[in-house]
Amino acid sequence: MDPDRGSSIRPSQTGASQWQRSPVIQSPDGLWVNGYPVIEAWEKPLMRRLGELVVGKGDGVVLEVGFGMGWSADAIAQHGCRHHTIIEAHPKIVSQARRWASLQVHPVTILEGFWQDVVPTLQCRFDGILFDTCPVNESERNCWHYPFLPIAWDLLNPGGVFTYYSNENSDFRAQHHCLLEKLFPVFRLERVDGLQPPDTCLYWRGDHMVVPVINKPT
Repeated sequence: MDPDRGSSIRPSQTGASQWQRSPVIQSPDGLWVNGYPVIEAWEKPLMRRLGELVVGKGDGVVLEVGFGMGWSADAIAQHGCRHHTIIEAHPKIVSQARRWASLQVHPVTILEGFWQDVVPTLQCRFDGILFDTCPVNESERNCWHYPFLPIAWDLLNPGGVFTYYSNENSDFRAQHHCLLEKLFPVFRLERVDGLQPPDTCLYWRGDHMVVPVINKPT
């Protein structure tokens, strides 16, 4: 496994602006920014499951960080929510997210920018949070989700749930697991099966992924 699909450090202003100007290629097989994969079609079952996990009873307020191809957003819409906020950094993907939002029956707010800049401006807490971003430079690998974990806890309402693209298989890394134990009093690990990445995939080889599901006690 060569985990190219994740950011760990806030990109420099130069790196961020370069990434936001990078060309986007989209097809039924996935989405690429500057030639690097953001999301690929084999991830659909995973994205659907992540979307299902954060909607709860279908009447909550959901935050999604990263829009991608909209597959997790589709799952959230299908299972229902009271309001859906999406943070997306790339302008072209933002445009797609806004088109998607205009077709939904539930209220959707699209916030443009990197989550590090947008999250401090948020004025509410959420019943479900899904985090799934992508790298913007070579330094952002392996643990891109770590900086968001404590922030997600603060953004959750009591009874809320948080999950994310983990980049983990059944051999869940000890460092990652220890971080979860340190930050969250309650969490579980769920295995999502049925993944079929092609041989050409640069960042995943397995037929499953293990994702954390963090619940905030009421």
